Amino acid sequence: MKRLRLIMLLLICCSQGIAAQTAPPEATITPEATPTIDITMVSVQPTDLVDAFIEADNEAPQLGEPFTLTITIDVAPGTLVTAWPALPQDDPTIEVIDASEFEETNSGNRVQYTQNLSVRLWQTGAYMTPEIPILYETSGGARGAAPVRSVSITVPSLLDTSAERDLRPASPTIDLPYTTPALYVVAGVLLIIVIWLLFRLLGGTVRRTRQLTQATPSQRAIARLSDLNEQNLPAIAALPILADTLRIYLVERFHIPATEQTTVELLQSLTDVLPVQRRQQLAQILNQADLTKFAQHQPDSILLQKIIAFAIRWVRNVDDLAPSEQPAESSLSDE
Repeated sequence: MKRLRLIMLLLICCSQGIAAQTAPPEATITPEATPTIDITMVSVQPTDLVDAFIEADNEAPQLGEPFTLTITIDVAPGTLVTAWPALPQDDPTIEVIDASEFEETNSGNRVQYTQNLSVRLWQTGAYMTPEIPILYETSGGARGAAPVRSVSITVPSLLDTSAERDLRPASPTIDLPYTTPALYVVAGVLLIIVIWLLFRLLGGTVRRTRQLTQATPSQRAIARLSDLNEQNLPAIAALPILADTLRIYLVERFHIPATEQTTVELLQSLTDVLPVQRRQQLAQILNQADLTKFAQHQPDSILLQKIIAFAIRWVRNVDDLAPSEQPAESSLSDE
């Protein structure tokens, strides 16, 4: 019986020794491991002691465009902020690029703290900042947590599928001045009139050209002399034209090189073609033209008209010559 009691006592002592060896060491507090307030032990609710909110300088930034969030904390006297608010670092939607230190300013009997955050969003659509809690402690030692009022930000989509938007051209429109339709009508009428006048002029010229080509040498010469009489040119210009017209007429009528001969040579070549009277009349006209051309002797306008009329009658008289009045060509061969 004593042995049994001794064995039980030994077993109890061994079990207590083993338990003492496996117990964890007692925790110690160091400056590097200062305990913090557990937010789960404090209720977050609005209070007049601490008023905090977030503002954005751009509430509709583009995707990835930096903008600024401003955190403002208004604290009552005697209240101490024990934990500053901070945006979550593990949120892939928002990226904090830079954060300034909180700046303290006095507003009346309250203290105001502000901090600027340079951020950007990486997701389109509406985004609302989380209600970050602020831990505070009153002068009486009471602790609490106040929320930071959120701000709503909308990031527009890069692909706008709204059916209500109007289609816009790829390039800006060109502003053209307004022109009344009556102006186009008047311009069209004027254009038609101009075209009609051109056809009239060209048609008349074509008809006259056709008539001249189909006319006899005398008709063409008379037409040129009549046109010369209507032009009212000075004698120094009109008489050489008259002489050239008569020479062309003789070339076409008698097939002699009248335009290449002098007056004397021309009259000699007409000896067997024209009678003496017609040669003398032609000599008077050509001598008057040579006198005006080379000696600068200008008859007056009345005399010029008489010379032109005389030349027209001479052409008609030469054209009306009967074959019997012309010298026989056989007499030249006989000689």
